[in-house]
Amino acid sequence: MSKIQRYQRKDYNQCIEFPVEIVGRDGVIRQYSFEQSILLYQQRMSSARQRYVSSDIIDAEIEHCSKRIAQLRRSYFIRYGWESFRFVDSPPNFLSMEIAGEIAAFLRTNFGCGVRQANAKLRCLSENKLDMIFSVSIEKESNVFLLYTHGNGKKYREFLSLHQFQEGEHVDKILLTHDGRNIWLTLTGKSLDYVEVESNEQEVNTVLSDALNAVKQGRLTEGLARFFIAFEQNPYCRGAYWGAAIVAEKVHAYADAELALQMGTRYFPDDPGLLIRLAATQLRRADGNAAAISLQKAIEKGGASELTNYLGVIVELVQGKIFGKLNKLRVLQPQLLNYPGVYNGCSWITSQLRARGLIRFFALTLAILSSYCALIGWQWMWGFMLVSISIVPLAHRSWHRQFLLCLKGKTHREVPLLPSTDLQQINHLQRASQ
Repeated sequence: MSKIQRYQRKDYNQCIEFPVEIVGRDGVIRQYSFEQSILLYQQRMSSARQRYVSSDIIDAEIEHCSKRIAQLRRSYFIRYGWESFRFVDSPPNFLSMEIAGEIAAFLRTNFGCGVRQANAKLRCLSENKLDMIFSVSIEKESNVFLLYTHGNGKKYREFLSLHQFQEGEHVDKILLTHDGRNIWLTLTGKSLDYVEVESNEQEVNTVLSDALNAVKQGRLTEGLARFFIAFEQNPYCRGAYWGAAIVAEKVHAYADAELALQMGTRYFPDDPGLLIRLAATQLRRADGNAAAISLQKAIEKGGASELTNYLGVIVELVQGKIFGKLNKLRVLQPQLLNYPGVYNGCSWITSQLRARGLIRFFALTLAILSSYCALIGWQWMWGFMLVSISIVPLAHRSWHRQFLLCLKGKTHREVPLLPSTDLQQINHLQRASQ
């Protein structure tokens, strides 16, 4: 049965249980939280054109992932919506179950509504299809917040830009945001006190310690799973995201690393370190466009210039833009002396680009000599000239394919992109999560 036929037979009306069980490409069944499963399907949509050639399969994959995301949001609202929030007045007419599911997850994750405290009380203040404004009252919070839903990414970004420059004692601040790719949420208010309210810090630290011990003992897969559990229990546990990303990279589970870092950058959008590591992970998956976006955000947040410049060159190499990169790497190389692994990686890429250039030079030289010989009477040299010219694009494609394999760790040589992290010194992650 073809992939398209399998998708056509799926039932998207069923209510999904959480955590979600999803079968990976390796045939292993893994469990994902609501937010992780949404991110996973969004990643599949973004990479569909890279993974498939047939336009029919690409369209079917994107449609399947879209329907599954909508199903997950409806299911989450059915399972947890009633305990996460309730309306003081009648619900708005245009509130879909998909948006309600995202609101339920947002309140449950950030405030513990329905977990550590009673459900939130919502009142609709303004309703315009996908763009709505709610007042949010939470039992253990002294403040009343405003929750905005945006159905358009442009309006969401304009809203953030508008509030960024507004100051004053009586002006609400942007406290929390959520980018769901096609559903955006923004919470405004005076301040947040909920981090200190009934924290499960001790429980999270126990899981984090178990993860660190598992990693030290060489049980990397178990450690990775425990890091995921740690940031599921407390999404503001920065060390759990770092630990998951580092361990996932060690075992070449780059999809899991990207998933953890995508979640981490949602809760720590101003952390350049997480953004830089996300860009590096996306490069490992040969997703140059996504890496370019993450890297630009890291630069805007003040990421280390040497590493961002180096990764910027790698982004262009992944995208196939090779002209002029040898000179750029030669200039960058002395700046990377403080990062021995990255320095060695830069040296290796430089040598490979130099070898590629030599092959192209010899091929073009042979083509010129062959054409000259053909012009003076050696007609058979025309064929030799054509063969020489064909070597140039073949050498480029072969080099680019081998470079991507090295990035993905599928050859004996793996290109270092970031300073290596010794897993024996990973204890600092527990301090980073405080």
